[in-house]
Amino acid sequence: MTRLGKVIAAAELIELVASGLGEKEANAEMRQRVGLNWGLLTACQYLTGQQAMSSIAALPDDWSVDGISKARVLAAAGVANYVCANLTGDAVASAGILVKQYREAQPL
Repeated sequence: MTRLGKVIAAAELIELVASGLGEKEANAEMRQRVGLNWGLLTACQYLTGQQAMSSIAALPDDWSVDGISKARVLAAAGVANYVCANLTGDAVASAGILVKQYREAQPL
């Protein structure tokens, strides 16, 4: 799967969870779409990483595929950064480029 494909799959998964999909179902969905070792946390970690962020940044502002727009992908990346910044008490769940800023700006 391409980097952009992973970005889209991860963004869609975050939206599904936000709409009420359980973690177990989300993990199964991600494994089916991307691969055996992918789940909700992996999707969040991927969206906070440099590869995903550069893929998103390269998209034209009017980009859209199957109803997923650049704005929706950016919103999902924001959720992923927040999750990775605040998932645990003292540590962050990703070394993503914006995670530390989310931790400092939005503590639990």
